[in-house]
Order: sequence, then structure tokens, then C-alpha cells
Amino acid sequence: MDACIKFIKFFATNEVISGLSVILGFVGFIITISVSIRTKKISSILKYNHIAEEYNNLREAYLRTFEGHRNSIVVDGMESPRLYTDILKSVVEYRNRFSEIISVQEYFTLRRFERLLQKDHEKIKKAKVAIYLAKLSGRLGKEETLING
Repeated sequence: MDACIKFIKFFATNEVISGLSVILGFVGFIITISVSIRTKKISSILKYNHIAEEYNNLREAYLRTFEGHRNSIVVDGMESPRLYTDILKSVVEYRNRFSEIISVQEYFTLRRFERLLQKDHEKIKKAKVAIYLAKLSGRLGKEETLING
């Protein structure tokens, strides 16, 4: 018992041991911070890959939807509040589902398209709607690549 107490006093009063413990504590803190940052980065990569996979799986369905709406406007000459409402619903759903993987420019393009579709049915220019739908279809023609952290 006496040997244990002497051993503890030695470690508590020795300057080399105290300095070494301070340095090791600081190194441990730095390692903890770096592991935390890497974990967050890995988590964001996994989230991006999950959304990109979902995009790649649903891309054809959205492409058919937007192409069908564009054909309804351009080929069939349809102009109805219900059609514009359906297009708006699809665009908002697309933006909300994939907002984390689309570019900032595409995000603002989608927002402008939404504002156009929210106008009074009579004031909507179907040529603009067809252009926006063509842009969306062009974007959907490209698969999203996954990130290998």
C-alpha cells in the first residue's frame, strides 16, 4: 500500500511526467477534432450518394413526366389551369426531393419556373413553359455520379 502511494506521488510531482501528460492530452484533443470533422464529411458523402442514387432511379420517370407535359403544350396545344398545376406539382416535388444535389443555378431556374406557373392561367406564356420543361428534360438526361469519399 505504501508503495502505491509513493508511486502516485512520484507521477504527480515529476515535471517530465506532468509535461508529457499535458502534451498527450493536447494531441488527444486534436485527434478528437480531426475524427469529428472526418465523420461529418463521411456522413455528408453518404447522404449525397443516397440522394444521387434515388435521383438515378427516378430520373427516367421525371423525364417522361416533363416530356409528356412539354408535348401536351407544344404538340397538342393544351393550355389549362389543371395542366399548369400538375406541372407545378411535379417541379416542386423534383426541387424538394433533389435540392441537395442540384446546382445553385438550377435551383434558381426551378424557382423562376415555379413563379411563372403560379401566375394567373391567362398570363402564362406557353413558350416559356416549354423552354423550362426542355431545360429540365435536358438535366434529367444526365445521370448523377456518386462520390467516393
